Amino acid sequence: MNAKANFQLPEQSVPFHNAKKLLDAYSIALETTTQIQTLIIRISKNIVFLKSRFENDVHPNTFAELESLISITRYLADEFNNTFDVQCEKYQNSVTQCDAGDLLEVYGLAHEVHTWFSSTIYEIKDELDAVKNSSTALCDLVFASLENLISIADYLSDNHRNTFKIECDKYQAEWETVKNG
Repeated sequence: MNAKANFQLPEQSVPFHNAKKLLDAYSIALETTTQIQTLIIRISKNIVFLKSRFENDVHPNTFAELESLISITRYLADEFNNTFDVQCEKYQNSVTQCDAGDLLEVYGLAHEVHTWFSSTIYEIKDELDAVKNSSTALCDLVFASLENLISIADYLSDNHRNTFKIECDKYQAEWETVKNG
């Protein structure tokens, strides 16, 4: 009896991606968060310098709300930097597969984090304007470097947020197709 069995394996219903794609997503999220973290640290140092340099020219609480906003943003940057770093280490030598839902999770979180950064950086920029307007003893030139750093952080956080939104939408569509199809 030489009967041949003719069978086909069922088609893969869930498209899988390799772990490298997941590692790349976490690495990008880590790198972009590190960029914002670095700028926030520089902004904080500039505020400390301004406070110490002009302590006799401004009210002691002039920078309080600005420092609080910077502290919040720095906390977020530190927290999510650690989160993304742990995930990078987890997938560094991994051979597991992932699906669109896994990638959607990474890009969705990165998008949310950079949306938060954009919000807090906008508030920092707004508060700095209030400090400038209330500090008649300080000229605009004193704030120039600080304003530039805040503008760079604002630009990068918006740019990263938009990039992550595009990736998020792409994997959301793929995930919906898999779930419905």
